[in-house]
Amino acid sequence: LHQNFDQKDSIISCITSLISHSNTNEKLYSILVPNLISSLNEDPNLMKSIFNCFGTLSKISPESFLQNKESI
Repeated sequence: LHQNFDQKDSIISCITSLISHSNTNEKLYSILVPNLISSLNEDPNLMKSIFNCFGTLSKISPESFLQNKESI
């Protein structure tokens, strides 16, 4: 179980790193957010990594983030 957490946490961290090097891309938001929310619902221990990813994602998808911030 702990290994599964570590793997998910590493994947989310990799995605966050990739996003941090991206240009503005509103499409990424709609692709990633459902998966991030699903992952958070499955394992609340991933909250720190997922919220970090949301923060990074909001920088490249500001319009999408602002439109959906209440649902996060």
